[in-house]
Amino acid sequence: MDRYNDSEKGCKWYFVPEAKNHQKLGFQGLEELFRMGGVVNSLVREILQNSVDARKDKSQPVRVAFTFETVSKNNFPELFNLSAHVEQCRESENDKNICNAILEVLNTDTISYLKVSDFNTTGLIDQSIQKIVYSTGYGRDASEAGKGGAFGYGHNAYIAASKIRSFLVSSYDEKGCWSFAGLTALKSHRFNKQDVSSYGYYSSKDNGDPLSDYDEIPAKFRREAEFGFGTDVFILGFDENDDGKQNIVESVLANFWMAIYREILIVEIGDTVINKETLDDLLKEHFSEGKVPVNSVFRNRRNPLPAYMAVVNIDKNEEGYDKSKYRYYEGELEHIGRVKLYFNINRKDNNNKHVEYMRSPLMLIKSARLGNNIHYNFSALFLCDNEIGDGILRRMESPSHDDWKKENIRDNDEVKRMYADIPSSIKSFIRDKLNDIFESDNADTIHIDLGNLLNPFLTKKSASVTSQGGREKGSVENDKVKKRSKIEKTIRSGGYKDVNGTPGEGPGNILTGRGSKKIKSGGGKPHPGDGSNSTDFNTEGNGSVGYPVEIDYEAIAIIKNDQVWHRIYIIPKESCEKCFIYLGIGTDVSDYDKNVVIKKASGRNNSEFNVDGNKIKDIELKANEKTIIDVRFSDNIKHTISVKPFKYE
Repeated sequence: MDRYNDSEKGCKWYFVPEAKNHQKLGFQGLEELFRMGGVVNSLVREILQNSVDARKDKSQPVRVAFTFETVSKNNFPELFNLSAHVEQCRESENDKNICNAILEVLNTDTISYLKVSDFNTTGLIDQSIQKIVYSTGYGRDASEAGKGGAFGYGHNAYIAASKIRSFLVSSYDEKGCWSFAGLTALKSHRFNKQDVSSYGYYSSKDNGDPLSDYDEIPAKFRREAEFGFGTDVFILGFDENDDGKQNIVESVLANFWMAIYREILIVEIGDTVINKETLDDLLKEHFSEGKVPVNSVFRNRRNPLPAYMAVVNIDKNEEGYDKSKYRYYEGELEHIGRVKLYFNINRKDNNNKHVEYMRSPLMLIKSARLGNNIHYNFSALFLCDNEIGDGILRRMESPSHDDWKKENIRDNDEVKRMYADIPSSIKSFIRDKLNDIFESDNADTIHIDLGNLLNPFLTKKSASVTSQGGREKGSVENDKVKKRSKIEKTIRSGGYKDVNGTPGEGPGNILTGRGSKKIKSGGGKPHPGDGSNSTDFNTEGNGSVGYPVEIDYEAIAIIKNDQVWHRIYIIPKESCEKCFIYLGIGTDVSDYDKNVVIKKASGRNNSEFNVDGNKIKDIELKANEKTIIDVRFSDNIKHTISVKPFKYE
């Protein structure tokens, strides 16, 4: 009889004995480490980043396959015998809860696992497996340009995704060498009358070292040469279910859409293939308005679709893309050099006011707002893919690859001080271009979402912009001057001629989604046709002239009884016993769509107002008191609207 199970090749769990008086370690709260992005999201980011870093043939994409398999206790009894160590870790009540969850998986006949395999990669060359499994892990060489992170492999992401806090790694590298090892993370405990460490290693060697001989590696977990160079990661205790698959798909799309679009990466999750051809449909399937992603992180803050739409539409026609919907800039920033900036200002693309940040690997670093006082309706992608800038930002990257800060630089204080202003200069560049767009002369074709803006303050920077070949390029000067924003410069309130119940042409702008603004009267008594007044005439030509009422207002789209309504909040600066309100209804290039009229308007207690075309009539407004009006339009779809009240003469 063989001295060990042939399938397992003599592998077992080996825990390093602890020295006397060595500090004992408890269970690490791994879920807490990844709470912001979620465990699955962190796992996907770590694995795919490592695969892209190891790309071998730069003319071909890396392919990564996620598959679900099982391992049986009959064939791998020592793998399941991890339970003997888990039993010795049950001390505190919290320890018991953790151990019970692990034992629930181990005390079965089979364990499900997630296998992640990459292709067209170098494999784990130069014993990189040591850095993944046997240390706190600084993966591949951090000095190489274009790689993912200066802190390398994060094996904690693998452990956190495993129900038994364990994973295996197997590789066949470009030098023709094999490597295999496994890691589990429990707590310091006593086993066979000696104190052992919290980490255990799965190997057939007595000291737990990795295996490098082909015949030593269990066939089930061995990377075969016929599949080419690459690495397989096995997350033990990862169940196959629809939510789990969808979570992986969402994480791939949200974090690596640009790498997939640029044909650097192809990902397969079961029978779902994510490549450049399927990317558009999958992004819309998972992130379009009304879709509810499995991972709550992607439901609001980190929707990749608007930034993707900007890149695709700009790339389709670099010299003549629609500048009322999308904008592209390039600029030179100190230290990091040439950078690129893509804006989506198309209100139909469900913009989220977030900027996505990337560098050469084309993995999302973070998706974040510029600040709470940015009220423009936009989404954007900031990309630094030049070699020098990428290298500097890589040094500034956090261990979880989700931010750029000087504190992450592992250099002396002088270097940290030199690069300290890079994050703020990036923000300034984005803000400047944003202000260029929304404060430009063609503001009537661009949509602004002012949210709850009643006391607006923006940080104004100066920038020089030139147009070259249909693309806008600029350089930024750090001229930080805080001032009150001139909202009226972009949104101009003015009179509308309204004869025979039909709105006439006039100056103005529209709001998208949720918006608010101030309207100021011009002062003095208006005269018909001077642009500061409007009229309320019927088809017989009878009626009155009105002049603007100064207000603050907010308009949002809501659903009532399965129908689209728009709720308007109005706070007037003066009382008005009887006035009419003109609603400008937005399209992509105008604030007046003549084919859409008001179907119904109601106030509190569902009391109905008199409507005529795009006017709501006979309304009483009280100074500094909120008036709420619900409006339904004839087409029953969401619009951007401007609100212009006029007081009867």
